Amino acid sequence: MNALTIRDLTVSYQKEPVLFDIDLDLPAGQLCAIVGPNGAGKSTLLRSILGLQSISAGTISICDVPTPAGTKNLGYVPQRSSVDWDFPTNVFEVVLMGTYRSLGWFKRPGKIEKDRATHALESVGMMDLAHRQISELSGGQQQRVFLARALAQDAPVTLMDEPFAGIDAASEKQIFAVLRLLKEQQKTAIVVHHDLETVAEYFDHVTLLNRRIIASGSTTDIFTPTLVAQTYGFAGVMG
Repeated sequence: MNALTIRDLTVSYQKEPVLFDIDLDLPAGQLCAIVGPNGAGKSTLLRSILGLQSISAGTISICDVPTPAGTKNLGYVPQRSSVDWDFPTNVFEVVLMGTYRSLGWFKRPGKIEKDRATHALESVGMMDLAHRQISELSGGQQQRVFLARALAQDAPVTLMDEPFAGIDAASEKQIFAVLRLLKEQQKTAIVVHHDLETVAEYFDHVTLLNRRIIASGSTTDIFTPTLVAQTYGFAGVMG
């Protein structure tokens, strides 16, 4: 079973294709990176998978379930810059929101859901800040809170939009530890990633994207200077 299957996907803004002819198979139980230059359509691809972006053509399946029903199998960590951090709520409440999908909107979280939120916060090293307002957190701490929310969702596939961007070294180490934990649990992480230097270290599978798929497969096979240079449009991006 694939974690993600996409066929013939085209996404357009004002009739201008942003992504076109996307065919993609991402294996279950692996850490998968999506890599490409600014404007390549990486975030658009994630939004399309989530059902937040309308598509012009094509099909998307999550764990062999076509969308929109397949989105029930997804957790999501958005770009930190897209979140309203002034919203008046604390860390624990944000993470507890991750349990709402399985709970249902008309039931209040009980002990099981609160235990899940607690465990998720412990996994990212944030339990001691559970009652801190999210506006008071550092950038790395904010990112770890949203990662904990995704863990609380307990989904088989988690999408992450540049979780390592603009954070401190301690938070990066913590996030990578959670990625390993997901893999140990035979879950899949699909991560938009910008740091070419850590792709080979962090990920099993890489997709090189620049409005179309340049290449996709095991990091060992695909993440080569030639293919990366082709993706970015010039030589030397890997030194």
